[in-house]
Amino acid sequence: MASTEPGMHTDSFYSLDDIAIFRPKEALTINEHEDIKGKTVGVVRGYGFKGFDDMFETKKATRFDAKDEKPLLNMLHNGRLDTVFINKDVFLYHQMHQPIYQQLIQGDIIGSYQIGIRVHPAFKHIIPALNQAIKNLNRNKRIQEISESFNSSK
Repeated sequence: MASTEPGMHTDSFYSLDDIAIFRPKEALTINEHEDIKGKTVGVVRGYGFKGFDDMFETKKATRFDAKDEKPLLNMLHNGRLDTVFINKDVFLYHQMHQPIYQQLIQGDIIGSYQIGIRVHPAFKHIIPALNQAIKNLNRNKRIQEISESFNSSK
């Protein structure tokens, strides 16, 4: 449940990227939202994709919702969807563990979100220390190492 208490955030320490996934030889470049016109796009139920929602609402593109990523990737693999919008790290995880997904290819980034630590306003005094720690971890590439080791161990 989301908090109604306003939060403050540290500097960003990670970027989450949403990407389009395609079957081989069917990838298209998505430079603008209109590039998905006439396509059936698989997405996880409840997820929004800024700028693309208007394409679905106006029926210029068809949105297909599923409970999670695996059925979407299966449908894409089997030719029932034109593309899937998915988090890049989640796709890499599934691709690593499911041989049938090895042939699927990454398309363009369709959304990128900077991740920081949310801090209750009562504790805003710790934000400078957290920001310094984030800066040190980024300088030493430790966050990158942690992320890479997490992705490769899944």
